[in-house]
Amino acid sequence: MNEPSKNTLSGEELSRFHRDGYLLIPSVFSPDEMNAFESAGRASPGTVNANTLLSLVPGLQDLWCDPRLVAIAKSLLGSTPVFFGEANYARYTFKAGENMKGRHLHHDAKGTRENIFNRLHDVLHFTYPVVRLGVYFQDYREQSGGLKVTPGSHRTATHQFHDAQFEHVNIASKPGDVVCFTLRILHSPFGMRLKSDPALALAPSQEEKLFSKNPDLFLPSPVEREAMFIDFAACHELADIHIKSRALNTRNAKEGIASLLSDGVFRDRAAREGVGLRYDLAIVETIVALSNAARSDGLRPQDYSYLEMLSSLCKKNEEWSDYFPIGPRIIPDYSAGAASELYSCIVGQINAYDSMKNRYIKDEHMFLEQAANA
Repeated sequence: MNEPSKNTLSGEELSRFHRDGYLLIPSVFSPDEMNAFESAGRASPGTVNANTLLSLVPGLQDLWCDPRLVAIAKSLLGSTPVFFGEANYARYTFKAGENMKGRHLHHDAKGTRENIFNRLHDVLHFTYPVVRLGVYFQDYREQSGGLKVTPGSHRTATHQFHDAQFEHVNIASKPGDVVCFTLRILHSPFGMRLKSDPALALAPSQEEKLFSKNPDLFLPSPVEREAMFIDFAACHELADIHIKSRALNTRNAKEGIASLLSDGVFRDRAAREGVGLRYDLAIVETIVALSNAARSDGLRPQDYSYLEMLSSLCKKNEEWSDYFPIGPRIIPDYSAGAASELYSCIVGQINAYDSMKNRYIKDEHMFLEQAANA
């Protein structure tokens, strides 16, 4: 059993988190727990990327409400942590010596007041109200492949920059540690460490250039990389926009979350552990299921259960801003006719938001880094 101090963050730790945008909390999970997590993850067939709800993976299903993680999230957010369905297990397998792709510097805070799909943000004078808790299965103290972050970048503008303008840190995490970071911080997966100076963290574009010329300059990365990520939000306008942006992007779809969040046992567990819930992902999944049924053979009698579920999910969902609403403010009763009207309303909203995909501002920093790497 871990000591309570593992779950309680000190004032100094919180100050560092808000200043730097990230925090490494050591030894939250024991070696036995990590072995059990690894066995459960590898038993999940076909799981190779971060798009699997942990609550649907046997052996990992309770991580979203683990009291230690909930306590950490509550401390970081300063309020009740809200779970909105983002809980993932990722496993990547690489060939020895392979240069890992997707290593550009970026942040994961989605959506702005102007466009639900924008990712470019102005200077922020407070910590973005969505945090990610990461548990990495491999030891990254003496090898490449871990998370790279840019301390303090969570408060900078992200319209245009080059990664070499920042100072970087390769986080020296070990199995059982929890890496916490605000989704607004600039970061890169698969950080690389120089053999000559492992403590020196280079910009991703600098690493790419050096690796292409002489890969032997770097410490090797593990062939297999595994990690778990759980996101929590505070009740805030920016978090509201982010949650809706994630839900409205079909690439983030997680089949089964609607049934899960409709389960009274799941909701009771959340209340008992002090976790709030948002239902946006579940609402969009239900809309997609109804749309698919209507396009094929039309709604069958059994499909009307989706309509009833839709009304229930919308009634439970509490949005935190007036930006990009999903459904009307007043939800009708559970009758099939009223639910059909609710369905039509949400479909119309989703179609309107979908048109924004052609008008969103692209991530200029990605193009700057690609040009630098060319």
